Amino acid sequence: MATITKLASILGNQFTGLGRVYFVKKSSDTEYTDWLRRVQAAYRGQINVFETINAAYDATRSNCDDVILISQGSHTLTTKLTVSNSRTHFIGMEYFLGMRRLQGQPTKINMAGSTAGNDAVFENTGVRNTFRGLRFWNSNTST
Repeated sequence: MATITKLASILGNQFTGLGRVYFVKKSSDTEYTDWLRRVQAAYRGQINVFETINAAYDATRSNCDDVILISQGSHTLTTKLTVSNSRTHFIGMEYFLGMRRLQGQPTKINMAGSTAGNDAVFENTGVRNTFRGLRFWNSNTST
């Protein structure tokens, strides 16, 4: 219940009801196993954990105020993520935990590779989507 209260305070009046919550955390993170055990215990096994932002986004539903909580660190995309769902919320974990920064967000979403046309990390075509506590970085080397 504390998670729902915290999410409601972060999103404010921008949602009509809280949808599903999805976590993004790489299994290669050193604390992944312990983190997963603790989170599963807190949520009684009813948790949606994904290793990539794309996989978490694919599980969301449009107009349901679903929330994607993204762990600290660098998360790499190889193609632009088109966010066509509406009312989907992307939140960096540190922001969620109450640590607000004006710059240097520790949750970084990086576009990597050398694919032509990857000139943006995200393309937001939905409505009332939010992006909080995230840093976007494009290191694509295509010409």
